[in-house]
Amino acid sequence: MRQAFSIIVLGLTLLPMGLAPASLHAQELDELDTPTFDSDWEFQLTPYLWLTSVDGEGTLGPLQSDVQANFGDIVDDFDVWGVMGRLEARRGRLSLFLDGMYISADKQETFTRGPVAAEFDADFELSTVELGAAYELFDHRFDDGPGGIAFEALGGGRYTHYEQALGATGLGPFGITENLGGNADWVDPFVGGRIRLDLTDTLSLRAYGDVGGFDVGDAELSWKARALLDWRVNQNISLLGGYQVYGLDFEEGSGRGRIGFDGHFHGPIFGVGLRF
Repeated sequence: MRQAFSIIVLGLTLLPMGLAPASLHAQELDELDTPTFDSDWEFQLTPYLWLTSVDGEGTLGPLQSDVQANFGDIVDDFDVWGVMGRLEARRGRLSLFLDGMYISADKQETFTRGPVAAEFDADFELSTVELGAAYELFDHRFDDGPGGIAFEALGGGRYTHYEQALGATGLGPFGITENLGGNADWVDPFVGGRIRLDLTDTLSLRAYGDVGGFDVGDAELSWKARALLDWRVNQNISLLGGYQVYGLDFEEGSGRGRIGFDGHFHGPIFGVGLRF
């Protein structure tokens, strides 16, 4: 609609100057395909909550074990919290975005068997920061309703910080302390796309997917998939809900400092979009 309106305004402007024919038929207007861009940037800030579950295989020093925990297990057994958000700036078909995620978990437990007693402290931390751009390749509006479908290609870079540690302290006069684990930081590229299916003027389905790693940093592979239902409450506020999966395959370090993970984090995601 905005594109058609811009073409009509251009035609009306040129007519008095003698640079256009006396009349333009609707069919001729439809054949014009001049991309237009808004004069101002539009911004959207989306804080969101991700109820995360974990499935995979973890490496910690010489140890390797399956890591499986749903969100209920994590809440019951760990002191866990996370902060996530997305800032996006859009002008015409071009979008620039900054996406961040931080998850931290900690568990302390005392083990006692006969005269032997020990205290265990397990820590886990994962954070990512993504900087990228997306470009709208097409936007088709349905003739029989207010809906439509649009597709964007995207790419950028993802910084990842991963930290995992396990400390064991023997209790009593002859207590000893053992520590395993370490941390890793790396940056790798990613490419992907996203689809928006507008069902009504206020309701749409959104799907996002990317893949990165490619052995550029420490990760052999990292990927993300997200599906959301977006309800536009008014011009400035949207409510979003859906499901997200983030996969990671990496290994770093050696000996007691070796850490790694091969699996994925997944769970429901909820957010509030604020436009300004």
